[in-house]
Amino acid sequence: MEKYRSPLTDYQAGYGAFEFGGFSPAIQWAGKKERKYHELELSVLRFKRSEDEIRILKEKEFSLRYEFGKRRLSKNQGKSYWQRGWSLRCFVYETDSEPLLMSGFARFVGYYGFSFSYVPRYTIRVSSRFNVEANLVLGLSISAVHGTSDSPLLTERQRNQWVYSLDLLDELPLRLGVVYRL
Repeated sequence: MEKYRSPLTDYQAGYGAFEFGGFSPAIQWAGKKERKYHELELSVLRFKRSEDEIRILKEKEFSLRYEFGKRRLSKNQGKSYWQRGWSLRCFVYETDSEPLLMSGFARFVGYYGFSFSYVPRYTIRVSSRFNVEANLVLGLSISAVHGTSDSPLLTERQRNQWVYSLDLLDELPLRLGVVYRL
């Protein structure tokens, strides 16, 4: 079976390259204790269908992240502060390939998992309604890849295969955000 990539972390970018990951809406609310916070983010939600002369490709991708943390106010009247949090993110990526040629074979690949991360975050208050944030995600990912193929050239075991992986610090994304307070 071919080596699978992590669709949520493999950017195919070289050293020093910049990748814009896209818009991910999130909601953050204060905890019951002072300076605690909770955040829920829809990291990825994508459905895509493409077709070429060889196949029809259907892709589904979903990722949801929950973060819990604590604020540490700085000594500049709260205009900037550090937050440190822990997050749990679940993710699903599935691709289904249907051949258009008689010589082709149907294929399915599903990538499932979750990551647990430490998230240091720095926030600057721009105004009473707007903040700018920068954070780094340092994590551990556990995933499973399920691949199936209808190819008669493969053994039954090769047609239906699971591969498991554990990755420590598989990505170090620097995330930038703009926050609007209600």
